[in-house]
Amino acid sequence: TKFKLFVNENEELNFLNASQWIEEEEKELDQIIENLFDVGDKLAIIGSSKSRKSFLTFQLCICLAAGKPFMGLNVSKKRNVIYIQLEIKADHCHRRLKRLCGAMGVNINDLEDRLFILNGRGLGLTGTAGIERIQAAVKELHPDFIVFDPLYKLSEGVENASEDMKKTMAGFDMLIEETGAAVGYVHHDAKGTPGDRNIQDRGAGSNVIGRDYDA
Repeated sequence: TKFKLFVNENEELNFLNASQWIEEEEKELDQIIENLFDVGDKLAIIGSSKSRKSFLTFQLCICLAAGKPFMGLNVSKKRNVIYIQLEIKADHCHRRLKRLCGAMGVNINDLEDRLFILNGRGLGLTGTAGIERIQAAVKELHPDFIVFDPLYKLSEGVENASEDMKKTMAGFDMLIEETGAAVGYVHHDAKGTPGDRNIQDRGAGSNVIGRDYDA
């Protein structure tokens, strides 16, 4: 019996009988980072503007692909990672990759063919159409983790409008279901003093964003 997290209009709704489901064996968790997030989860990386969120995210991607601990957290095994950066020029991203790997002591033998980078600036990858385009392109790469940096470059419509943000979050659900990967996104805090807010209220725009992620 399969539990559907996302169903489209042409898919049959699968209602589970709890008295039968409770007798089934639980699926073993496939943790990407122990006690933080699993394959199939949504991960939000939220911070104030210019606080090095992208550097942190790139470091995370390198650690996952190389199977190295991330900031003291245990990476269960080497993962296939896709980093989609939509903000800076490819030359700058290239420089970051080389310098980060050098500082971390990571070489080509550590990464092998597990980290793929899409420099998406100017490619028009926005909204659900952009997510669907990416979904079709990554199938053969068998990703465990796909991360978008930053969210505002991908999302379509008004950031403060819950209906617009729901479409982006639904697109992430679809991407997870079709690829089996975890999906992450980098998002900025609202202006003011974000540290004074509850964790679920962090992040600019609609509160849909702050309530939809798993980690």
